[in-house]
Amino acid sequence: MNHFYFSFLLISSLFIYCPVTTAQGQTASTANSTEDTVIILSTQRELGASSSSEISKKNIRYINSIFATVNINGSVSGNFLFDTGSPVTLFDSTFVAANNIELKEAGTIPVSGSGNSAPVQLPYYENPKVNAFGQLAYSQLVLVYDLKKIIPVEDGIIGFDYFYDNIVKIDYKHHRLSLVDKKEKIDASYKKYKLEVIEGKMYVRMDIEISEDKTVSGLFLIDTGFEMAISIDRFYADSLNFYADLDKIEKNVKNGGIGGAVKSYLIKANNARIGKYSIDDVLVNCSRNSKGKSARKSKVRVGKIGNLYLEKFDIVIDCGGNSIYMRPNSNYNRLFTYVRAGISLGKVAEGGFLVRSVLNKSAASNVGIISGDIIHSIAGQKTSELGYYQTRRLLEVEGDVSIEIIRQGKTIKKALEIQDMMEFL
Repeated sequence: MNHFYFSFLLISSLFIYCPVTTAQGQTASTANSTEDTVIILSTQRELGASSSSEISKKNIRYINSIFATVNINGSVSGNFLFDTGSPVTLFDSTFVAANNIELKEAGTIPVSGSGNSAPVQLPYYENPKVNAFGQLAYSQLVLVYDLKKIIPVEDGIIGFDYFYDNIVKIDYKHHRLSLVDKKEKIDASYKKYKLEVIEGKMYVRMDIEISEDKTVSGLFLIDTGFEMAISIDRFYADSLNFYADLDKIEKNVKNGGIGGAVKSYLIKANNARIGKYSIDDVLVNCSRNSKGKSARKSKVRVGKIGNLYLEKFDIVIDCGGNSIYMRPNSNYNRLFTYVRAGISLGKVAEGGFLVRSVLNKSAASNVGIISGDIIHSIAGQKTSELGYYQTRRLLEVEGDVSIEIIRQGKTIKKALEIQDMMEFL
């Protein structure tokens, strides 16, 4: 390979890629920029047998993130996250090993995140065929990483490179993802806004009124891998001193991915607007990271927009046309809520799911649940039998629920009073 530049965002942790070491041991040059080093991994597209002009639809599993079944190399199926914040596709290392997926290694990339951990070397591979819609497949370079230590059901990530060459419709309300033929006109009920495509990521302009005297405007990354509503990078949050007069909830994730620990404050903004569409009393995540992308001033982005904001719309993403189309759905006029037990679930552990982090002021925090505990059962049902999705859903329903945790080999019963966290802001 010659010169590759690439930047990559995984879930809530930004991965910043540095010089590529090729399989032959050569080092590719990097961009001369004060911004992130960006490595562009070129892709080759292959159209499938079908060339129908009809929309190809796929059901998704949606629980603040978009998951769908994806076929690899024509034989292996996996549960993949659709993540516009990630410039390329990733495979989970245990998924690759368990299914004996044959990959041709092309080299390694040093990767760091938004936390304080040192960079690690990740391998990248050539030419697996990834079929996400049945009618469209492509071969490309992919990265391999232990994703299941972050989300236990995640076999891989379909990144921005998939969205870049296609027009994709996201129907949050009915849990469907559609591939739109490029010849088809977008329905007039959608409002069209300019999409900025910069270095393997896509941005839209957003204006946020934090309070009557504090506003922030600029380009925000569209990140369907981000479970929250909106995040503002630390430079902008600090420069406006968001935290001085506002109620806030402290959020600390000890294992935020490759970048390690991630810190932020949750606050409530008066409104957040894209074009004519404004949503009031919206939850905003303000970065408190000391290192990484979200810790410093960017020439491009102010922050990012996640699914809790986007799910209030039908969305059509047309990167080739530099456009995003938005149409309010039935979620649009509903009050913004954030009903959570305050537990971030991690990898599968013996007896249940590991607790990655606990949100301050939450029901889990109030009864003393801590990072490292194992959620063994909810309302008498073992989480190992419920599975990841149902376990998460039960922890996001307002009301009282009994759970059992395992801590240092001992089973402990807890009574949670799950409520809307927006009441604290």
